[in-house]
Amino acid sequence: MRQFLRGERHKLADFAPLHRVWQVELSLDAPQFVIDYCCLGLDIDGHPVGDEYLIFYNRPDAPYGAISLDNASNNGALFTLDLGNLPASVRRLVFTATLHRVESEAAMINVQGNGALADIFASAFGLTPDIGEGYLSLGAGTRETEIIEAGFFAFSGADFGRETTLVIGEIGWKDEWRFIGVGKGLAGDLSAFLRHLDGGSVRAQPVTIPPARVLSPATPTLAPPAPRRTPLAAPSPPAVVPTVAKPVAAAPIAQSPPPGGTLQDLIDAAAPNSTLTLMRGEYQGPFSISKPLTLRGQNSALWARQGPVVTVESRGVALHDLEIEVTIPQNASGESDIALKIVGEAPQLHDVRVRGRITGLLDGEGEWILPPALDLGRFAARAENGWKFELRVPTAVQLSSSVEGLSPSPDHVEAGQHQIMLTLRDVVPDAIIAGQIEVRSASLSRTIPVSGSAAKDLDAARAMPLWRLPAAS
Repeated sequence: MRQFLRGERHKLADFAPLHRVWQVELSLDAPQFVIDYCCLGLDIDGHPVGDEYLIFYNRPDAPYGAISLDNASNNGALFTLDLGNLPASVRRLVFTATLHRVESEAAMINVQGNGALADIFASAFGLTPDIGEGYLSLGAGTRETEIIEAGFFAFSGADFGRETTLVIGEIGWKDEWRFIGVGKGLAGDLSAFLRHLDGGSVRAQPVTIPPARVLSPATPTLAPPAPRRTPLAAPSPPAVVPTVAKPVAAAPIAQSPPPGGTLQDLIDAAAPNSTLTLMRGEYQGPFSISKPLTLRGQNSALWARQGPVVTVESRGVALHDLEIEVTIPQNASGESDIALKIVGEAPQLHDVRVRGRITGLLDGEGEWILPPALDLGRFAARAENGWKFELRVPTAVQLSSSVEGLSPSPDHVEAGQHQIMLTLRDVVPDAIIAGQIEVRSASLSRTIPVSGSAAKDLDAARAMPLWRLPAAS
């Protein structure tokens, strides 16, 4: 079973043809809370489209059957999607869970109708972190056939603090439909989240959020649903140490472009030497930064069909937590395949991932030739398998794998052409792996998607070639 990692983007077309019906199943183990599950339709700029595409317990169907909600309960919710019936205005579907505390005779506490994800494990309820897990399952099929699971995204409530709304996952359009595992918490209820999306502005077509359902909490002694996922290792609860409360600086407010606006408008409006924090999402460019500015992406993707995607033309620029991507670099000429162009002083780069060429950066200049993807195919379960591929880099890089048990060797290479060996050990039969090989230089990283599946009764792969550098012309 494929497990999606937080922040990774997967094309739906890689799982099934897009004319199929998709199902998104959400579940969160929080028996002492009322949970409202929601699918929210947003436009390309991340703003709510309207009431008819806010799907929840009190409005279970969108027009033309594009989205429908079935089996909504405190244990979970099942959304069925027909993406072909969505209007062109809906380019993102965001799946959320909002927790509302209900007063309990055992606990006798109330927090103005709202709970918090960390409180799932509150000692007042006698709960522990090892039962506070959740998941999002993605499946595909047709209305006449059984839905086949494409993969799942798992998370634990122990990962969150005092947030009351959890953004679990998203299906968004960028040239084609893609799934993203989000797993981020937000303070406040869904209304506050929507105001956050709109930057506090009043929209021409406001979205109305009704009160939470009036439900009794699920009895903690009820057995949870039969596990469908590999259990996650939950951290031990930290020791309680009395501390003196200290003032906490307010977190920066994440922004997204106003209706009809672009990210470039936000960049142009930002004051020199300020920090612009983006609402996590995908922003179509190109973009130019011509003043000292810190841009924090919160795992956002900046993309364009042709480069340069981002041009930095000023000193004092810092880029944080961003993916910069040229989506159609085929038959590149001139600057069309450039993801990041630097004119003058190099910016500070922190957790920046690039797909495309880089110019103007000392360790980015030169020829980067990496495999577009590595398909391990079907390989022997419970054995040691080995593969090899080639790459060319213009600077020293570190290689690592996000797949447990998959290791590249050597894991550090200098500038030049290299052969890399991949070793994978002891994978159980029928397991599907999906992840990436990260190639990180001093300033930024690039990723190579990797996938495959384990099967019984196969001979182990021994230094099997996966990808070779193109022959010199």
